Amino acid sequence: MAGDNTPSRQPAPEQPAKDVEPTPGTAETPPQLVPPEVLENLPPPQREMFERIETLAAWGPMPNPVLRQIRPEHITTILANQAKDNERDYADRRDGRRVYGWLAFGLATLTVVVVLALALSGHEAILAQLIPLAIAFVGGFGGGMGFGEWRRGRGA
Repeated sequence: MAGDNTPSRQPAPEQPAKDVEPTPGTAETPPQLVPPEVLENLPPPQREMFERIETLAAWGPMPNPVLRQIRPEHITTILANQAKDNERDYADRRDGRRVYGWLAFGLATLTVVVVLALALSGHEAILAQLIPLAIAFVGGFGGGMGFGEWRRGRGA
């Protein structure tokens, strides 16, 4: 009957011996928990159940097939490339510090030239307003850098 939940009468499946080891798998096929000859003798519903169990047992982290092909010379090449990359990063940071250093030197030189030009040309009124603004700018710049370093050190 279609709605009947009673189990159907089928012959009992053949029980494997207790000392039977699971069939080892290969890289392409997962290991089999039940030997194929035992699966062949099972009735279709039980065979499907065991096949589903084996499929679920085969789920897990799939090994990366590339990892099986890595040799010691590949590892040596990877480490050499990482060392070169570190050297390039260091050179980039060093060059960046040089650029910003020259930029700061240029701005300081320009500021000194403007102050001297205004002082020597007799524009003391402009100079009297410019010097406090310059001091406030430099103080704000230094304070901002200090605050940024403080935040980085605090882990914010």
